[in-house]
Amino acid sequence: MRWIGALTLFLAELVMYWAFMSLGLYLADGAAGWVLGIALLVAVAGAWRFFLSPKALRKLATAPRIGVNAILLLAGAGIFFEIGQTTLGIIQRIAALIGILLTTILPPEIYGAEPADKATA
Repeated sequence: MRWIGALTLFLAELVMYWAFMSLGLYLADGAAGWVLGIALLVAVAGAWRFFLSPKALRKLATAPRIGVNAILLLAGAGIFFEIGQTTLGIIQRIAALIGILLTTILPPEIYGAEPADKATA
Protein backbone atom coordinates (compact mmCIF):
# COMPACT_ATOMS: atom_id res chain seq x y z
CA MET A 1 0.00 0.00 0.00
CA ARG A 2 2.97 2.30 0.55
CA TRP A 3 3.72 2.19 -3.18
CA ILE A 4 0.22 3.53 -3.86
CA GLY A 5 1.01 6.47 -1.61
CA ALA A 6 4.37 7.01 -3.31
CA LEU A 7 2.78 6.93 -6.76
CA THR A 8 0.00 9.29 -5.67
CA LEU A 9 2.57 11.65 -4.16
CA PHE A 10 4.67 11.56 -7.33
CA LEU A 11 1.67 12.38 -9.51
CA ALA A 12 0.67 15.18 -7.12
CA GLU A 13 4.22 16.52 -7.42
CA LEU A 14 4.00 16.60 -11.22
CA VAL A 15 0.65 18.38 -11.07
CA MET A 16 2.14 20.84 -8.54
CA TYR A 17 4.82 21.77 -11.09
CA TRP A 18 2.05 22.32 -13.63
CA ALA A 19 0.26 24.58 -11.14
CA PHE A 20 3.30 26.80 -10.58
CA MET A 21 3.89 27.06 -14.34
CA SER A 22 0.22 27.94 -14.81
CA LEU A 23 0.50 30.64 -12.15
CA GLY A 24 3.19 32.42 -14.17
CA LEU A 25 1.03 32.25 -17.29
CA TYR A 26 -1.94 33.56 -15.29
CA LEU A 27 -0.09 36.49 -13.75
CA ALA A 28 1.50 37.85 -16.93
CA ASP A 29 0.60 37.87 -20.62
CA GLY A 30 2.66 36.72 -23.57
CA ALA A 31 6.39 36.13 -23.26
CA ALA A 32 6.51 37.59 -19.74
CA GLY A 33 4.04 34.91 -18.61
CA TRP A 34 6.19 32.17 -20.05
CA VAL A 35 9.34 33.60 -18.46
CA LEU A 36 7.61 33.95 -15.08
CA GLY A 37 6.06 30.47 -15.36
CA ILE A 38 9.38 28.85 -16.21
CA ALA A 39 11.13 30.78 -13.42
CA LEU A 40 8.54 29.59 -10.87
CA LEU A 41 8.80 26.04 -12.19
CA VAL A 42 12.60 26.03 -11.97
CA ALA A 43 12.56 27.57 -8.48
CA VAL A 44 10.08 25.02 -7.10
CA ALA A 45 11.70 22.07 -8.88
CA GLY A 46 15.13 23.18 -7.63
CA ALA A 47 13.94 23.51 -4.05
CA TRP A 48 12.28 20.09 -4.34
CA ARG A 49 15.43 18.52 -5.74
CA PHE A 50 17.77 19.99 -3.14
CA PHE A 51 15.63 19.60 -0.01
CA LEU A 52 12.64 17.28 -0.50
CA SER A 53 13.29 14.55 -3.04
CA PRO A 54 14.20 11.02 -1.90
CA LYS A 55 17.76 11.61 -3.18
CA ALA A 56 17.98 15.23 -2.01
CA LEU A 57 21.40 16.79 -1.85
CA ARG A 58 20.62 18.41 1.51
CA LYS A 59 17.65 16.54 2.94
CA LEU A 60 15.61 18.27 5.62
CA ALA A 61 14.77 16.50 8.88
CA THR A 62 11.60 14.42 8.75
CA ALA A 63 9.11 16.81 10.36
CA PRO A 64 10.16 19.92 8.38
CA ARG A 65 10.33 17.86 5.17
CA ILE A 66 6.75 16.64 5.64
CA GLY A 67 5.60 20.17 6.43
CA VAL A 68 7.30 21.85 3.46
CA ASN A 69 6.18 18.98 1.22
CA ALA A 70 2.57 19.48 2.31
CA ILE A 71 2.76 23.27 1.97
CA LEU A 72 4.08 23.10 -1.61
CA LEU A 73 1.64 20.41 -2.72
CA LEU A 74 -1.34 22.18 -1.16
CA ALA A 75 -0.13 25.51 -2.56
CA GLY A 76 -0.39 23.89 -5.98
CA ALA A 77 -4.02 23.10 -5.22
CA GLY A 78 -4.57 26.67 -4.05
CA ILE A 79 -3.09 27.99 -7.28
CA PHE A 80 -5.55 25.93 -9.30
CA PHE A 81 -8.44 27.32 -7.24
CA GLU A 82 -7.12 30.86 -7.75
CA ILE A 83 -6.82 30.58 -11.53
CA GLY A 84 -10.29 29.05 -11.86
CA GLN A 85 -9.35 25.38 -12.30
CA THR A 86 -11.45 24.09 -9.40
CA THR A 87 -11.53 20.46 -10.53
CA LEU A 88 -7.73 20.30 -10.77
CA GLY A 89 -7.49 21.99 -7.37
CA ILE A 90 -9.73 19.38 -5.78
CA ILE A 91 -7.84 16.50 -7.43
CA GLN A 92 -4.49 17.98 -6.39
CA ARG A 93 -5.60 18.49 -2.79
CA ILE A 94 -6.97 14.94 -2.47
CA ALA A 95 -3.90 13.37 -4.13
CA ALA A 96 -1.51 15.37 -1.94
CA LEU A 97 -3.29 14.46 1.27
CA ILE A 98 -3.58 10.77 0.40
CA GLY A 99 0.06 10.58 -0.73
CA ILE A 100 1.37 12.31 2.39
CA LEU A 101 -0.85 10.22 4.63
CA LEU A 102 0.21 6.89 3.12
CA THR A 103 3.92 7.62 2.77
CA THR A 104 4.82 9.64 5.84
CA ILE A 105 2.17 9.88 8.53
CA LEU A 106 0.55 6.45 8.90
CA PRO A 107 2.75 3.82 10.53
CA PRO A 108 3.48 0.88 8.18
CA GLU A 109 1.67 -1.59 10.46
CA ILE A 110 -1.66 0.02 9.62
CA TYR A 111 -1.52 -1.03 5.98
CA GLY A 112 0.26 -4.34 6.44
CA ALA A 113 3.88 -3.42 5.71
CA GLU A 114 6.81 -4.24 7.94
CA PRO A 115 8.33 -1.32 9.84
CA ALA A 116 11.62 -0.15 8.34
CA ASP A 117 13.67 -1.18 11.38
CA LYS A 118 12.34 -4.78 11.23
CA ALA A 119 12.85 -5.05 7.48
CA THR A 120 16.55 -4.23 7.77
CA ALA A 121 17.20 -6.51 10.74
